[in-house]
Amino acid sequence: MKTVYRTIYYFVYCALLVACNQTINASTPTLKPSPTQTPSSTMIPTVTATVTRAPYREPTLIPTIEPEKIPTLLNNLSIETLNTFNGHNLQHITGWDNGFNGGMWHRGSRNSQQGYKWLDSSHILLFPATGETTSPNWNTINVCPVVINIDSGKIWLPPIDRSLNEGRWFSLAIPRWSSELELLVTGETLDRKEGVSTFTPDGKRVTHYEGELIDISPSAERVFISGNTWIDLRSGKKVDFGWNTNGLGWDADGVGSNTKRFFPIWSRDETQIYFCCYYYGNAKTGESYTITNGDAIFDGGPFVDEYRRSLGHAYGVWLNDHIVMGRSDVWFFSDLGFIMIFDVVERTYHNLGVVANLPDAFNNSYSYKSISPNGDYMYVTPGAQSSIDPQVYLVNLKTFESQLYHVSDMSWMANGKYALLHTYHQLTNGEYSVETQVLTLSDKTLRAFPATSNLSRSDWLASDWHLNKDVHLSISIENQYLVVQALTFQPLINQRYEVLLSSDFNTSYQTYPRAVFMSPQNDRIALIAADDSIWIMDYPALENLEQVTPPQENAKDIFWSPDGRYLSYIDGTDIYIVDTIDTP
Repeated sequence: MKTVYRTIYYFVYCALLVACNQTINASTPTLKPSPTQTPSSTMIPTVTATVTRAPYREPTLIPTIEPEKIPTLLNNLSIETLNTFNGHNLQHITGWDNGFNGGMWHRGSRNSQQGYKWLDSSHILLFPATGETTSPNWNTINVCPVVINIDSGKIWLPPIDRSLNEGRWFSLAIPRWSSELELLVTGETLDRKEGVSTFTPDGKRVTHYEGELIDISPSAERVFISGNTWIDLRSGKKVDFGWNTNGLGWDADGVGSNTKRFFPIWSRDETQIYFCCYYYGNAKTGESYTITNGDAIFDGGPFVDEYRRSLGHAYGVWLNDHIVMGRSDVWFFSDLGFIMIFDVVERTYHNLGVVANLPDAFNNSYSYKSISPNGDYMYVTPGAQSSIDPQVYLVNLKTFESQLYHVSDMSWMANGKYALLHTYHQLTNGEYSVETQVLTLSDKTLRAFPATSNLSRSDWLASDWHLNKDVHLSISIENQYLVVQALTFQPLINQRYEVLLSSDFNTSYQTYPRAVFMSPQNDRIALIAADDSIWIMDYPALENLEQVTPPQENAKDIFWSPDGRYLSYIDGTDIYIVDTIDTP
């Protein structure tokens, strides 16, 4: 680790991708390498492959295709079978010289899509690039979605009709896949009227609701459309919030200037929505109301600001079932210098710093805030962390009681019961050592991170760690070893198992994201070698290492299919699919 300072708040004029006029953002994360440790046990699988890394080439500007020609040209897409590799069938989706929107790290925002997405084990949603334009601060890539059946080769183009995407600052990336409903959700115009439709993966329309699409919920099981209407796509239930839009800048049909800029803030169960400025609706109770800017209240009274700023905010997140935390933006509203929260029951804004007793350094838009997986806690770090006296505040989101910890950073464990507290100490050589403590969130018990104990192969197989929900699993490649560590919390033990990889597995370059990742069924892991070849290994046995793809020039967007049978990736202008189970 080279530094203890985390960049908390930054603005990136990043690549915006437009899916037939829809935008997509992208940014690139950094990784912290883990220290190398001496192996205690080895297992050498037998593989035969010699690999070398191909040089990386910078992407070039994508030529723009005229919109009316896109549907016809997309018929050139096809899926072809290639020669087998090490006994595994290999296919590729080809015929589109512009390639796909790939190779970027996506944060899952409303306007983000990767180059492709598995819908189920037979269908892939593709985002072929149809053009690219450049400007001083960002590039805009145009894409048009296509669904392909990898068994039959059939393709179809989902509709993406949404007039609000035209010229909108924050357009909505459609279609969206609902894994629970197993349906595509998108905007569709029928009889010259905009609406929302759902489709099966093969393109059969299941439902259609008339009304201009405003937003799709995070799960894609619910939508919000013009006319102030919330719709549950599973049950078909509709709730009209009946908002009084007089004086709120809305058009007669309930779609106005605010909803053309802002999205609803969905509660965790997606039955409540709130957005600026200022609308609230509860689909469970049917309660709804609006507040005009002149009537907005703060701590129960009128909001008065010497700079005449408002309580408006384009974004936000629900902290519990009745509190919404506003998030400032750089386009529409000025930063007030504190974190605003809105109580939908009291219908008033509050200052989170006052409610949770947070110092000014933590109570602003520059501070970093992270909510636990179960939604019970939030930790806050300052915009510039001190290397002498680092501080992190932990806030209980049910009571808003806060507690100070003199540590540099915090990370949640996946089950939300525990957190790891990290303190960085600078060494004389300029490097940093890390001191870690384990925090039990229920009773705030702090324990020192346990010393690492090494496991034999028989001990590892007997443990079967991946089935235990109170275990944090970490898999990495260190030098020529695959390292698997399991941190159990009751009792607190950190155990380590190492596998010596074959010398044919090139590990000279392993500092990029997702060098190792687990299958959806948790029964196999995929490893990416330095030459971008892909290998698989059984888990938890940690044996049968096997190379399943040849070396690649620049493999990216590597994913398992939902059933864990296929591995897919983008290389160049094609998408490759390898069958990891059946052989010819």
